[in-house]
Amino acid sequence: MDFDVLEDDNGRDIIIPALSEVSTYFFDVDLFNVENNDVIEFLKNDSEEKKKAGKQKWSVTNANAHPNRYWWNKQKFINLYDASRHINGNLWLVNYSDNPSEKVSLISVTSIDNEKRITSDVGYLLSYKELLEWLLLNQQSSGEGLAYLETKPKQERNEEFWLEEHARKEARKLKKYAPSQIGIYR
Repeated sequence: MDFDVLEDDNGRDIIIPALSEVSTYFFDVDLFNVENNDVIEFLKNDSEEKKKAGKQKWSVTNANAHPNRYWWNKQKFINLYDASRHINGNLWLVNYSDNPSEKVSLISVTSIDNEKRITSDVGYLLSYKELLEWLLLNQQSSGEGLAYLETKPKQERNEEFWLEEHARKEARKLKKYAPSQIGIYR
């Protein structure tokens, strides 16, 4: 087996073959903050590459990328949320791309309904430098990390927001103009 310590998926290269015949229900976490039990998952936005390759017609920015757009992968988010709650922590999702000048979206997931998707969250729009600053502050104290985020543009999304977003999505399917409101940070 070729093993590169800098490659993120090394654990998968070992675990998947070893447990191929066993249903474990295990999953990996990108970052775990032991100081405040935060679970942090990085979600690469590769829509620009897919568009260039002809695999999709539109580009999604980090600002308007959201797991509710690709709920086919819902079990990952449900498991991460459940794990964060089990340890009395928080689930944070980071939408990023290969473009270092594009801001990243940091999402604090506050509620998930297994059928309805993420029903409540707060999104923050940060530069890469600001994300690193938040990570360092949050490592020291979740209070310091949260205080830092209060100075940044944010979008609070509750169940009503997501019901309206779903209606806008259905209107777009019928070719009626109803732009998404995901990614409007104030």
